[in-house]
Amino acid sequence: MSKRLAGLALACYPPSFRERYGEELTALVSDRGNTGRTVFNLLVGAARAWVRPVLAGGPEERGRRRLQATVTTVWATVIAGFLVAPATDRALLDPAPPHIPAGTVALLTVGASAAAFACLLAASTGLRLFVYTMRAHHGEQRRRILRPLAPVAALAVVELVGLAFIMWWRTTYPPLSADPHFPAIFTGALLLWGTLFAATLIAAGLGPALALTRATPPARSLRPGARLAIPIAGLMAIAATTSAIASIMLLSHNNYDWFAQLFTFGSLSVATGASTVALITAGRGVRIAFQR
Repeated sequence: MSKRLAGLALACYPPSFRERYGEELTALVSDRGNTGRTVFNLLVGAARAWVRPVLAGGPEERGRRRLQATVTTVWATVIAGFLVAPATDRALLDPAPPHIPAGTVALLTVGASAAAFACLLAASTGLRLFVYTMRAHHGEQRRRILRPLAPVAALAVVELVGLAFIMWWRTTYPPLSADPHFPAIFTGALLLWGTLFAATLIAAGLGPALALTRATPPARSLRPGARLAIPIAGLMAIAATTSAIASIMLLSHNNYDWFAQLFTFGSLSVATGASTVALITAGRGVRIAFQR
């Protein structure tokens, strides 16, 4: 078990770090043994490597990798944070609480709009890079690049079909105002759909990032996406801030159950972390993004 955990911890390091130091790190772990302390130190080191990445190669290659890291990280953070405002809206306003402070709905609307616009900008970057991949690679290399996208497509189809079924199933029960409780089987189906939805988001964040890493696009193809990283990160920060303000206003004027409070706190924590990471990585790549 310790050996497997150590292997997973090693896999948590960024690809550029493993490419440069992977063999040395594996040998070091073999010498010291697969203890719990070693696994903990590996996880801490992986977190540091993601925060302060070590980019291999010459100056031009390091610049290209910096742009690639910015684009992939911003994409992953957008996927992590763009549903926070709508999720907070549903958790706190459905059903409507007794007291809705003035301006709360407007703040949530601004947050949802900012998150949606950030997602559209990120999607435009992803589409541009997808077109480049289709033109620049062929045969087995193209299939290798596109393989990480297969789980995303499969999970998305399952989620859409499941959503349609749950929406139809919901019509067979009375509205929440008449009966606020659902049968256990329907609640279980909702939990299953929510779990698969979380898996879909994870696959949507990691799959395209891995595909882009395998495609190794040139710097000229990455610069437009790295330039858009600044407004995308700003929009995510706006979404997180407005959602947090609106949530505080609603929570301070109403008595919500523990689940709504926990869900809201978790969503806002994810949004704040995602926007912070996006701002950091966008700031690191902006200088190279605007170089000729």
